[in-house]
Amino acid sequence: MNAGTAPDRGARDNNTHPLLQIENLRVHYSAGRQKLNAVRNLSLSIDAGQTVAIVGESGSGKSSAAMALVNGLAGNGEWDADRIVFKGKDISRQELMRLRGRAITYMMQDPSGALNPVLTVGDQIKRVLKYHTSLSKAEREIRALELMERVEIPDAASRLQAYPHEFSGGMQQRIVLAMALAPDPVLLIADEPTTGLDVTVEAQIFTLLARLKRELNMSIVLVAHDLGVVATSADEAVVLYAGKVVELGSVDALFRRPRHPYTIGLLQCAHDLHRDNILNPIPGRIPGLEERPTGCVFHPRCAWKTEECESIDPELAPLDGQRVACIHHQDVSAATPNS
Repeated sequence: MNAGTAPDRGARDNNTHPLLQIENLRVHYSAGRQKLNAVRNLSLSIDAGQTVAIVGESGSGKSSAAMALVNGLAGNGEWDADRIVFKGKDISRQELMRLRGRAITYMMQDPSGALNPVLTVGDQIKRVLKYHTSLSKAEREIRALELMERVEIPDAASRLQAYPHEFSGGMQQRIVLAMALAPDPVLLIADEPTTGLDVTVEAQIFTLLARLKRELNMSIVLVAHDLGVVATSADEAVVLYAGKVVELGSVDALFRRPRHPYTIGLLQCAHDLHRDNILNPIPGRIPGLEERPTGCVFHPRCAWKTEECESIDPELAPLDGQRVACIHHQDVSAATPNS
């Protein structure tokens, strides 16, 4: 490899397999003698160059699922899966972990927590390059500058010597992105990457991510609660509620004709706030890990609930190219107008 240059990615274009498949991912946390399920049987399939969003309220298990993919759970957290496939090859959990920091990288939602306050941003980028690439010291210097320029840091050459506190929140997030891109990953996991940023800066970050995804033929797993961001940034969406997938499909299909009451509630919240500046929240709250109800996990908050919902935990069922976990999905679909 030439100094500071990325390896040829042309071979990816000929790969007809999904980049990464996870079947029935499960995450739980230990609390004393209890094991509390945070994610139940989440399956993902991510193609090269595709963005898949994991959507839901806080407490739905989004970040737990994303952190499991890079083995970054808290000390009391554990995960397993029935099957992991990378570029068409079955791999073990240990092999997936060896991809972390190289082929698969993670962009944290809080840049101030991700950056070391006593090291310059240049040193932090070069440390990633030192441990996750084979570049020489001189090549790392060149590559660090290239990465700063790639994420559009103004006056990048001089700002390599600056410390994190000398940057705005939006610029700090660009540096975190530069660090995530340093090993030239094929998959970037972006966990609420614009939390705490104003809408103008948020738009700039997602425009930058979209450009880099195209240029690098990179896939993205986007963890998000903002449906507006999902609508403009993702190809597929997985709707997660209390650790369970309740609906999945193309973003276009989910926004045009949502099939699950929870998805409908999320969209109605967003639409009402956008059009009328009126909050229209889903009644109730998401249950804690120790409060998961029997039957359908959403039934305590659902307008379509019947007695069956209290005892039947519905599986994902195919419906016009989407998949939905609701025993009343036909009634729900019939009552939901095209948007």
